[in-house]
Amino acid sequence: MPFIINNENIDTLYKIEIYNYSDIEFSEFIKNYKKIIQSEKKKKIKIIFDASKLTTITIKQITKLSLFLLNMKNLHKKNLEKFTIIVENNLIKEIIDIVFKIIPPVCPYKIVKNIEDAYNYIL
Repeated sequence: MPFIINNENIDTLYKIEIYNYSDIEFSEFIKNYKKIIQSEKKKKIKIIFDASKLTTITIKQITKLSLFLLNMKNLHKKNLEKFTIIVENNLIKEIIDIVFKIIPPVCPYKIVKNIEDAYNYIL
């Protein structure tokens, strides 16, 4: 399954790679992501979402993501310090921008084009 989580052992930094998911894989991604956010109790976490290989997302997945973000607001406020998203595909960036206009993130974030910029922002 194309879902990778690496604890980078730098404070509480996670790098999550996001690919083109089937609807079933996307549901599994959401379930695993929620476990990460819920597992941190003592210190807020930072996340790098590497979506550089993401080229497509379905309307169903966009809707599910939007509802998920809405439902996760309190948990994000409590456990997420900041995040960054690596996006190379302009269409995916536009979709993310639209989702974030509808459901604004509750913590600082930055959309970047490469891993170096992601680390520079997150650290």
